[in-house]
Amino acid sequence: MPWTHAELDALKKAYAAGTLRVGFEGRSVEYGSAADLMSRIASLKLKSRHNPVT
Repeated sequence: MPWTHAELDALKKAYAAGTLRVGFEGRSVEYGSAADLMSRIASLKLKSRHNPVT
């Protein structure tokens, strides 16, 4: 499934709140650690530079 800006925003909010559970678009994902969450954020930021979602 392609990433969305809603996913990236939800990930950032979760990280800022200090939680590992992220909910967006009717789904919920729990990351194992803050490092895992940051890794996903970094991955989506990189993808946004190479393949922006409109």
